[in-house]
Amino acid sequence: MLKLLKIAKPETSDTTLKNYVSFYQTAINYFKSKEYRDSDKGPIDIVYDPRRFYENIPATIQFLNLKYPKLNVRLARYNAWVAICLSYKNESLYRKVKKIKNDIEDFEKHKNKVALENRTLIPDDNETNYFNIFIEVKKRLIQQEELVNDFFESEDTGYTIVELKQINKLALMYIIASSFLLEDDDLLIAENPPRRLDYRFLKYHEGKVTGDFNYLNKIHPKLNIYRLVFNKYKKQAQKSIGQQKLKINKKLLKILLMYINTHKNIRKSDILFPQNLYNSKDEKIYESYQLSRIIKKYFGFNIDDIRHAFVSQAYKRPYIPDTKTLEGLAYRMAHSFKTAMSNYRQYSKIK
Repeated sequence: MLKLLKIAKPETSDTTLKNYVSFYQTAINYFKSKEYRDSDKGPIDIVYDPRRFYENIPATIQFLNLKYPKLNVRLARYNAWVAICLSYKNESLYRKVKKIKNDIEDFEKHKNKVALENRTLIPDDNETNYFNIFIEVKKRLIQQEELVNDFFESEDTGYTIVELKQINKLALMYIIASSFLLEDDDLLIAENPPRRLDYRFLKYHEGKVTGDFNYLNKIHPKLNIYRLVFNKYKKQAQKSIGQQKLKINKKLLKILLMYINTHKNIRKSDILFPQNLYNSKDEKIYESYQLSRIIKKYFGFNIDDIRHAFVSQAYKRPYIPDTKTLEGLAYRMAHSFKTAMSNYRQYSKIK
């Protein structure tokens, strides 16, 4: 299955394709199960060969609705379903399933637009409250900054490993969530809103950037001008957006330079946030699951929750922001405006 998917979707990352294979196996196991055969809810049509579940549109829709109640998770499985149809070269089924997925997204986009125009500020009781997550992320970032400020002295070079690790933690937390410290009116124009896990590829470089990693780039050794350059991020977004050169806000830059300057004698590579920074092993780039685990440990929430929370808080205003502003924020977060509206934005109930 993985080989077929790679042929059908060559532009899709290996991690995503493996998730598609996992979905395929989960669905097969479900349609094999006695629970499915004997369900009181009853299958719309028995899938006699579970491996061909994807051809039975009503039964597969029912499976998706039961198994994946969260819309954004369910839509990701629709993407897998579409890819599976394509991998088996069933063009007619591929078009039908893709249209179903697009119709769901269009409906949600319309519902979100109506909600934005008529909303109250009461979150759905059955949903994660991303407004509360925003508050908690901001609180944890402030606490970590206060902890570092208690011992940091700009002229001191004799920090303990424990103190250096706290500075490292602050720098990573800041590059993810520094925009949470902005006033609400400035969130939509945040220069460095939370991205996915692009920071694991971040390197420090002075002068012209020629590599294909992500960089904190001092554009000239003699000029105090910095920017963030992104070449490696979600493959689908990178394919449509290309290289991104973004401004870096002054407070975030100050924290990152504090981190670099306090660690310059122990950093063994140009990777900004590497594994094995504090031991004798070679530094290497974190795997995505490793960095995800660290982020969850630091903030109490995963990167998707943090991104959801930021977009929800940014859109929480009594007027509809202009499209150019919304598209600009989506660009800096490396996703589409459609994704922000359909997947990342939490709306409140309409009364």
